Amino acid sequence: MPKEICLEGVCTSGKTTLGKKLVTKEIIYIPEYSQIDTGGKRRNELTFPPADISSALSSVDYLLILDQQRKELLNHRDVPTVLTDRGIVALLAFEYAMFSRGNIGILVESSKKIKRHLELHKSGLPVGWVYTRFSNLDDFESRASIRKYGLPFLLERETAKYLQEYYDQFLFLLGNDRYLIVEATGDINGNVTKAKQFIINSFNMSSINKDRLVDTITRTNTSLLK
Repeated sequence: MPKEICLEGVCTSGKTTLGKKLVTKEIIYIPEYSQIDTGGKRRNELTFPPADISSALSSVDYLLILDQQRKELLNHRDVPTVLTDRGIVALLAFEYAMFSRGNIGILVESSKKIKRHLELHKSGLPVGWVYTRFSNLDDFESRASIRKYGLPFLLERETAKYLQEYYDQFLFLLGNDRYLIVEATGDINGNVTKAKQFIINSFNMSSINKDRLVDTITRTNTSLLK
């Protein structure tokens, strides 16, 4: 089974561009959930922000199904490394961003679903994360203002702020042996070079322990909900 590295970041951060530039005979790139859901059901299932907690949790359930489908795609790839565009942590980051202005209880309930999902599907956890981050959200706004596609909610400054807040805290608590942060507005060739070295280093790493991942999620949520 290939080693999986998750690409994370807000919209317009350049994570997809980075992922595609890293593709070689030994590294493949698997798109985010919306591109696996070729029938478009994801778009019909989700509203941003959700109308209520019930609809939000229904969306999480569906995205977890897509996550398992993507893991099955990964299992059939005969290459050393697979780059996946967003993963489990992204689901929690988005729930945090969506309800940071409303009922934060959704984050707790979503986390319970994700932890059960990880218990059922212990294989296929990533070895690490590459996070494209905006150090200045003015740069995000500048890019988002000319974006001609995507859900409006995802292109709001406040959404980006909360998404990055979740990612920052999660990775800080995870430990720096498992992630690389690159500047979203940095030189793309420089970012590719850094990411390639991170991938090379990951060859000697095993997938993250499920208990460590669950513990990091729990501590992240606890710290953000104080």
